[in-house]
Amino acid sequence: MKKDILTKNSGFTLIEMLIVMAIIGILSATGFIGYQSAKRNAALRAAQREVATVIRLAQGYALQGKTQGGGATEITPCGYGFRFRSDKKTYEIFYTQATGGKKCYTDASGNPEDNSNYPGTGTVTTNGSFVLDNDVTTTTVINNTEFYFKIPFGVILKQNGDPFIGTDITLQDASGTEANIIKINAAGEIIED
Repeated sequence: MKKDILTKNSGFTLIEMLIVMAIIGILSATGFIGYQSAKRNAALRAAQREVATVIRLAQGYALQGKTQGGGATEITPCGYGFRFRSDKKTYEIFYTQATGGKKCYTDASGNPEDNSNYPGTGTVTTNGSFVLDNDVTTTTVINNTEFYFKIPFGVILKQNGDPFIGTDITLQDASGTEANIIKINAAGEIIED
């Protein structure tokens, strides 16, 4: 009897090995897909935070009345703004300055008088440009991503000087499956959805 037990072959059959390998393959594929999705979500959330921070920075510059230049060439801009470039990946802070003898918007309550006083296209980029992660882009119409905060109260205006009614900036991953939104309302509140 002892001899039968010792001489019997023990081990796994080919079918058992194939089943184990199939299970490992399925688990690996599921894990890889989950990892890729988490990686895309992390890149998207990071880009959303970065863009919202840059918008808040432009708003902060306007509220503090940040000047540009130094010494005798120091100027106080009309406002600081935010915009995406046409490549939908590059974004920047800019400031507007009155050109051609025009003045910045002024009235007793700090509201725009009319569009004839809009500083025009005298915009200058500050602090260089920022670029979204390779896997993220904006899908928002470019004109809707340009607005500025007027000095000294941070009143938010559209790119042409009209009152700002709010906009959503949508950031999307390269696969087009995930999207995050930054909402900017008429009061200048920046909400990350």
